Amino acid sequence: MKELKIITGPGAVSRMRNIKLVPGATFGIRFITCDLNRGEFGQIRIYDRCRLRPAMRKEGLSVDPDHYLFFTDIDTDEPRQCFKWLIRAVCFPPSNEWYEVKWFL
Repeated sequence: MKELKIITGPGAVSRMRNIKLVPGATFGIRFITCDLNRGEFGQIRIYDRCRLRPAMRKEGLSVDPDHYLFFTDIDTDEPRQCFKWLIRAVCFPPSNEWYEVKWFL
């Protein structure tokens, strides 16, 4: 398996924000789940085509929303979210090459 290039967590989030400004552009994301409301965690989720979105008021979070990344799965048009620090990989256009996300370098 080919070794992934590395990107910092803040760098990945910054690129996601920049992609939001490009019409039709999406990013891919892979993260570890952690649902505090259901007590479910530890699964790997992969979404290939995403766009950032604002948090919705009804998403009453028990944790500061700054710890979350809010996105829409373009394939299903469903709102999603994940803890930023649990993001493990991202990919960006035009190459859609995956990068390993390192939060603590």
